[in-house]
Amino acid sequence: MKCVKSERLTFIQVGSVYTKLGLKLGFTLFGFIFIAASFFSKALVNISGGFLGVLFLLWLLLCDRHFFKKNNYLKYLLALIGGGVFLSLFSKNAGWTSVISYLNNTKFLLAPFPLAVAVSNRQMLWIGYVVLLVSCLLSICYGWFSNGAIVYGASNGFLPVGRYADQLMVTLLVFLAIFFDAETSKSLNIRGYVFLSVLSGFLFFCLIMTSQRGSWTGFAVSALLLALFNIKRNKKVYIFFLVAVAIILFVGAKFYREVRSIADLKTNASNIVRLQLWSSGLDFSFEEPLFGYGASNIEEEFKQFYYSQPEQYQKKYPKAIQFPGNFHNTYLQIIAESGWIYFILLALYFFWVMKAGMKTLLKGRTPSELPMRVTAIVMPGFLVSQFFHGDLFSYGGVAFIIVLSFGLQALAKKDKKETKCSTY
Repeated sequence: MKCVKSERLTFIQVGSVYTKLGLKLGFTLFGFIFIAASFFSKALVNISGGFLGVLFLLWLLLCDRHFFKKNNYLKYLLALIGGGVFLSLFSKNAGWTSVISYLNNTKFLLAPFPLAVAVSNRQMLWIGYVVLLVSCLLSICYGWFSNGAIVYGASNGFLPVGRYADQLMVTLLVFLAIFFDAETSKSLNIRGYVFLSVLSGFLFFCLIMTSQRGSWTGFAVSALLLALFNIKRNKKVYIFFLVAVAIILFVGAKFYREVRSIADLKTNASNIVRLQLWSSGLDFSFEEPLFGYGASNIEEEFKQFYYSQPEQYQKKYPKAIQFPGNFHNTYLQIIAESGWIYFILLALYFFWVMKAGMKTLLKGRTPSELPMRVTAIVMPGFLVSQFFHGDLFSYGGVAFIIVLSFGLQALAKKDKKETKCSTY
């Protein structure tokens, strides 16, 4: 009897090993497809994301039921998503359609869960960064042959669609953060320096060519943060800023006019439309401040609100009705759809993650914390750009979610080490 029992246990153990191996291979395949498709294929992002979701559920059921106990940052992200589902039941258009619309809008917030399994070690993480870069470069190269991808008389890559500018900004900041990181610099030879220098300059030129001022503003914030944290540790900061100045001088007067237009609130058409969208959107959100209108019918709800206003109001904000329910501001969009309670919870979560990331910039210099240092540099710039764009939960935010996923995983490993040390 003992012998039979031993053989049975061995068979179960072998089956468990093969199950884990099969799921890991699936995570690796679809995880890298998800990253590779981030710049050029919504369909592949959706398909690979769907497979990752199924694999993750199987992983929880068959392999790792304590997954969330090991990672507070992902556990609280799950709580945030669950809170959004619960709060959507109290929106003006409450019901299952509101819940489904919320989950559809925020589906990319689920990506960090399977990516934590797919990219589970340092080697896979570096491959993930490289795959993201290749996706970016392929889309830029493709853009050289596409119509309408010309800005200032030069090719801007496959970036006439606004959402790609924020993703390009994220990719550029990732490799600048790696380039300027003191620990990474120690392992770079002269070829590495040259490669990262040329790459950073090229991506910066492409970012300028997008003519997306919101992305420029976000990049400027993160670049300033990067300089403040590294200017004493790494003199390469000076080199990049000299290259950046040379590129801006090369682009010339048209770039300067675009920069000056950011502060033009009276004659610039884009600024006028945004200001009217924001003002009317804020008024609209105050009608349902706590739980919002729900995402399922936001366009029709805004139309009803707008046309119910007096004629004087409509004359004051005539451009607002051109984009009903789309406020060109991620945070205002969240407030209108999900209410102030959810927005505050989301802001607190991002603040918590950013605070932990800033600690690694100030104190942590170990190679294992590099993904969190990268995320800490990327986050402020991307989140600032979302004051002007609506990409946080859309396809234009996939690159940011990928970088955030890598950072959250590094934070979880850091917490494990600190917990082990505190037990001795």
